[in-house]
Amino acid sequence: MKAARLVDYLPQSGEFGYSLNASIQNPGIDTIQGFLFYRKTGHCEYFASALGLMLRAVEIPARLVSGFKGGELNRFSGGYEVEQRHAHAWVEAQIGPDWV
Repeated sequence: MKAARLVDYLPQSGEFGYSLNASIQNPGIDTIQGFLFYRKTGHCEYFASALGLMLRAVEIPARLVSGFKGGELNRFSGGYEVEQRHAHAWVEAQIGPDWV
């Protein structure tokens, strides 16, 4: 399946690394093009954007989603505290009738 191969490519190819450094190294190159072909390191937004574009390139509907993953339980209030460090981006693809 095309989608499964693309999902596996970025984390399993051994070519790409995760980094929270978001500095732009070459402003003359598209950010995701630079990530895929030159820099090869980035945070979740780079990985999710690249995967979304690759899925769409092979005609698999895809969307980029951003939100928060996790949080910490406040033992006094019983509620969860969500901070900016819990921000995350991911991709959803339409496989058959479902978005996964």
